[in-house]
Amino acid sequence: MKKLFGVLCAVGVSASILSFNHNEIADFEGTNAPDLVKSHVEWKGTKFDQAQNKDKWHNGKVELKDAKVKMKNNSPEAVSVTVDLSKMTNYDLPDAMQGRLVSHLQSADFFDISVFPDATFTSTKITKLTNDKFQFNMEGNIKVKGVSQAINVKGHIVNVDGKQMLESESFQLNGEEFGFIKPGGGYKNVDLRVQLYLD
Repeated sequence: MKKLFGVLCAVGVSASILSFNHNEIADFEGTNAPDLVKSHVEWKGTKFDQAQNKDKWHNGKVELKDAKVKMKNNSPEAVSVTVDLSKMTNYDLPDAMQGRLVSHLQSADFFDISVFPDATFTSTKITKLTNDKFQFNMEGNIKVKGVSQAINVKGHIVNVDGKQMLESESFQLNGEEFGFIKPGGGYKNVDLRVQLYLD
């Protein structure tokens, strides 16, 4: 796995400081939840096509079930995201084929949403960055298909139509490590980017 995030990906940490210990729980009291209608995780999955000797890909988005972002001085202190894998869509295929692809991704061959309907990220530490394209680095734990791993990912706050959005960099998850990609099938890691609309 690329040790960056973010989520998808994307995305947290305590009240008067910009980080908290790994054993502490982030305090989200008084925090307004992001706009779950606009917020989402963008995904891009790649597979090597042996017949054409090149990579082929599909992309789309996944909606969120829940999200929390605690802000202070225009920077996040804590981030928590729950992704609803039952609400996955595809962008690149014709309409008639999109449902078939999404159903396959949601099946036991990949994410097995009947058993693992959600994926989550909870921050454990957020650090401000200097001299970098991104404003901060987020450390946290990501859980997919029952497997948890520590992850680091960069992010920034951008303005979209006069509104604030927390956006992660594009980051990768190793599907074999999380169990949603089977070894030897030609599928590669999935690229994710998280966008949380804060107001």
